Amino acid sequence: MHYWRDENANLLAAERWCLGFSKGETTWFIDRELGEGKGSYEGGVFYPEWLNDHQVKVHRRIDDQDADVVFDLAKQAFVPVK
Repeated sequence: MHYWRDENANLLAAERWCLGFSKGETTWFIDRELGEGKGSYEGGVFYPEWLNDHQVKVHRRIDDQDADVVFDLAKQAFVPVK
């Protein structure tokens, strides 16, 4: 997981979470804000969990609900959580 804080953004948009993978000196960032909810009530992004060799599940809580997502490296896309 990669996290950064933009000091120039407004209060609600200052924190950003995204999924990233590194191999050697190269890092790929998946351009999806993982902490975004419907307004100011956002719960947070907690931790990634590898489900198998090509799928990683991101555990998060958004708008007071579990909102886990799975990224499939083979498909290069987010897929429904099982």
